[in-house]
This record gives sequence, structure tokens and C-alpha cells, in this order.
Amino acid sequence: MSFRDVIGHSKQLEQLTRMLRNRKIAHSYLFAGLEGIGKRCVAKEFAKALNCQEKSEDACDNCISCKKIEKGTFLDVHVLKPDGNQIKVDQVRNLQREFLYALHEGYYRVIIIDDAQKLNIQASNAFLKILEEPPVSTVIILISDSVYSLLPTVISRCQIVKFNSLGHEDVVKILVEKLGIDRERAMNVAVFSMGSAKRALTMSEDVSIMNFQKNLSRLVTLKLNDLDTIISKAEELSRCGESLKEKLNILKMFYRDVSLKKQGIEHTKGYNKDYVKEIEGFSETLPLPDILERIFKVESAQRDLEGNVNKQILVENLLIRLAVS
Repeated sequence: MSFRDVIGHSKQLEQLTRMLRNRKIAHSYLFAGLEGIGKRCVAKEFAKALNCQEKSEDACDNCISCKKIEKGTFLDVHVLKPDGNQIKVDQVRNLQREFLYALHEGYYRVIIIDDAQKLNIQASNAFLKILEEPPVSTVIILISDSVYSLLPTVISRCQIVKFNSLGHEDVVKILVEKLGIDRERAMNVAVFSMGSAKRALTMSEDVSIMNFQKNLSRLVTLKLNDLDTIISKAEELSRCGESLKEKLNILKMFYRDVSLKKQGIEHTKGYNKDYVKEIEGFSETLPLPDILERIFKVESAQRDLEGNVNKQILVENLLIRLAVS
């Protein structure tokens, strides 16, 4: 694989290609954007292009350097990942020791800091010293879900490459061509992926999420006077574990589609065909402020879910607030 094979992110790839073409390589980069849209993939391809023996503006994928980086066995490419929920200062110090040695086999030593937003304060300060005095022939790539999740002093020393969410067709293409998923299923989950191929893949592999998506119409049409069903549904959803987050995302995206329909905005990604009727029905009967209020209620529940809460009570309250009177 090379830049030529990356799906999406044409502007970002052109930016990196231009640097390679002109051999104007920065010491440090920040690849920022939504989780699961391909930042890690681009970072690896950039590492390959930097060390490709063809010395071109893209990886050749045939030389020994490209092949070893692809396999993860190239001695001058290092990936630093969180130890648990954070990247710790000892990990950064161990990385600093690597700078004491000459390059083993490449033109550049490439350090990829995965989930850089998880650098704790001590690790961030230690890492800042590396950025202030960058080692020769070393390129550091920080991967983060947001530009603003790092210390300002770290951000100021990086060249920022912002990655946008993938387009609907790009998500479908990745699922079908790269991962072998049936096109119809890929199109259904792509609608709710928020431009993240990783999220779409998770949804396509989780049967409970797929069933939730298919049966969403029953949830959004719950009646306020049918408390027994509301409590039963809340109990069912509260046992979903991690997939509850994605199910709330699907619910939020449904109301987002209703709001777009209400405002007469064409949905460029298409509505899920399983409940076009429900989207049209809600858009005709609910005023826009009520639709937006439903979106805010789901978002509020998502935020509360991050804390130590009783999931069943949280979901019960949400479904009661969303129920049709």
C-alpha cells in the first residue's frame, strides 16, 4: 500500500506529497481528526515514503524498507501507544534513549505517537523537551482526535495536518474493497458512521448494533403512556455494554436526519432506507425546536454515560423524554 492506495484525504496526501517532492520535511507533525478515519494509515505510508529506497514522493512498496515498515519490522520506525489509559513519562524516557543511537537502516527515524491526547502531564513535559531540541534525521508524528487535546506548547512545535471525516462513498469503498463487506450492509452502516471507517466496521460486525439499527423505528415511536415497554427497552439497552455508545449515536443520527428533512436540506449521504417513512413522519409532525431538543437530550445522555451512572435509569429517563405523547 502507498499514498496511491489510500481512500480519501486527497488534500492531506497532496500536502505530504509536496513536502516529499521538495524534500522540505518538518521535524514534527500533528495528524488530528476523528477516530478511525485513516490517520494511522497515512502516518505509516508517510514513514514508508520517507525511508523508501527509491527516494520518490511516494512509497514504491517494493524495496526492502517499504516491505519491512509494512510488516512492522523496520528498526527506525517506532510506534508509541498508551499504556492503559495514558502515555506515561517512562515510555517517553525510553524513547529518548533511542535517540542516543545512530540510524539503523533508514534515512529517517520516524516516531509515531498514537493517541497522543493520552500523554499525561509528566509525559507531555518530557516530550516537549524532545520537540524543543529535535534529533537529527528524526520525524515525529503525533496522532490525536483533536488539535486542542494537547498542550499548547506541544501544538505550537508541530506542523498540523487536519484530517476531515471520510465521505459516505469513501467509507463504503473501504468496507467493500478493503474489508470485503457486502455493499448493501456497508451502505447501511456508513450512514451512521459519522465518516469513520472504524466505527462503520464495528457496527457491521456487531449483530446487536445491526439489529438495533433495523428496529430503530420501534424505539423512536414509543408512546409516553406505554411505560412498561419503555422500561423493558431501557433494561435491554442498559445491558449492551460498550455498544450502547454506538446505539445512542445511531439514535442521534436519526434525529439529525429528521432535522435536515424538516429544514429541506438535501442529505448528501442519503437516508437509511429502513425508516425513510419515520423520518418523513417526524419532520411533518414535530416543530424544529422539538427535533433539536431530542438531539440535545441524546447528546446529554451520551455525556452522562461517560460518568459513573446507573445505565438503566439513564436510558429510562432518555426514552421517556423522547417518547411520543
